[in-house]
Amino acid sequence: MVYTFQGGEKAVIIFSPYQCHQEHSFWFLNRKPNLLNTAVSRARELFILVGNLRELELAGGETKRLVEHIRQHGEIRPIK
Repeated sequence: MVYTFQGGEKAVIIFSPYQCHQEHSFWFLNRKPNLLNTAVSRARELFILVGNLRELELAGGETKRLVEHIRQHGEIRPIK
């Protein structure tokens, strides 16, 4: 997991979860309380999620909820 978050509020938080191998899980994001909730709540202006949204949706739990929220209220851009 790579992220630029060191506590406290930040104007912009970039969060980039990734899996090195398919058998790895996102348990560290989907448990409560979790790092994902903390990161989202501390972003004052912009929260940027970098990653394979389909994989995050398939992981279920909080990551799925976040992707659903982004699809409804956010903006999705392909990486060029």
